[in-house]
Amino acid sequence: MRDAVAATAGIDAVTVRVRRHRVAVRAHLAFGDRATAREKAREAARRTLGDCSLRHAPRLRVRVRPQPSWDPPPTPAPHQGTTQNGQSVGATGTVLEGMNL
Repeated sequence: MRDAVAATAGIDAVTVRVRRHRVAVRAHLAFGDRATAREKAREAARRTLGDCSLRHAPRLRVRVRPQPSWDPPPTPAPHQGTTQNGQSVGATGTVLEGMNL
């Protein structure tokens, strides 16, 4: 399970703790989007747990924490442009009159 989660893009270090009724996975995010990495790590852990063909599957808990050196991915800048008339358009699509952008 550790190898499957570690193969996820952005995941650096993984620890797995297996108990009788629960499997806990802790992963450290080195780069990339946190939500996407968490979902991909969860999918990989579920797939691996399913491949074990256990009679009663234990509960799965996956935690993804960013490393101290992790920087969140940049958010896209709001779209600003001009209309066909040459008027400026703001991020919400409203026409900004008298603005020199």
